[in-house]
Amino acid sequence: MADTAMLVAGLITGPAGLAVLGAGIPGALLRGRRWASEGLTAEARCLETYVKNHRHEDRSTSSRWAIVEYRTPDGSAHRSHLLARDLVVGDELTVRYRPRNPKKTFRAGESVGTVALVVVCVIVGAALLTAAAITLSKGLQPDPPALDRWGYPVG
Repeated sequence: MADTAMLVAGLITGPAGLAVLGAGIPGALLRGRRWASEGLTAEARCLETYVKNHRHEDRSTSSRWAIVEYRTPDGSAHRSHLLARDLVVGDELTVRYRPRNPKKTFRAGESVGTVALVVVCVIVGAALLTAAAITLSKGLQPDPPALDRWGYPVG
């Protein structure tokens, strides 16, 4: 009899992999398109920069951040935190924001992570499909022949 646990595992991971590929990739692409179509641009000014330290188990890293301020067409001022990279206090830059959530901004020419999200979806989907293929192939293999106590096939 085939290994039932392997069959069940394959029947679960296969559809999960297809779901990641079928829903994750279009979702990531729509996210990027939404930012491009709904996002508005504004001229911003860098007000302040600071360094944020991150501690990991065996090392620490730091990143430069900037506080930028911009005005929406209705005249209200909004501040946001962006990775500073090359920004210094007083620099002007163009930011993209969504009218529903003006605190969340990106530099106008900056990607919003669409490519990285698509790559993650492809890797996870492929891993799940590979796991499904392996477990199904193991689960569908015929059982070895029954052996007597001396190691000879019975029957």
